[in-house]
Amino acid sequence: MRVTIPTVDQLGCGLTCPFRFTSTQDFASASSTIGVKSDVQELLGIVQGEVWWRQGLGTRLTRLRHRANTGALADLARIDVARALATYEPRVKLRAVYSPAPLAAAPTKREIHVHYEVAGRPDVAKTTF
Repeated sequence: MRVTIPTVDQLGCGLTCPFRFTSTQDFASASSTIGVKSDVQELLGIVQGEVWWRQGLGTRLTRLRHRANTGALADLARIDVARALATYEPRVKLRAVYSPAPLAAAPTKREIHVHYEVAGRPDVAKTTF
């Protein structure tokens, strides 16, 4: 008699964000690198202090929203994103966090580009504040 042992995804499995329903009226879930990408996007979107049982979870990007859009603001945002990922997403190997200069058409808009690896595969997450 041959017994097969199911393999376990080392990256885990969970609900995808944003939440959505599948055709079976259940929440969509993902595993592997797709699940990690969803978790990274969710972490960048959580305001630090918003989750009352885990006050440090998230970023402080929304607190930077009404400040002068300078290079110093981009540095603060990069440091905050790197801190959040290092603390709350150990599956991610951070490669770079950068913020390009704002466009002339949208001088108050600031983008953050996060380059990281999951299980040796490169990926990018973007957020705007």
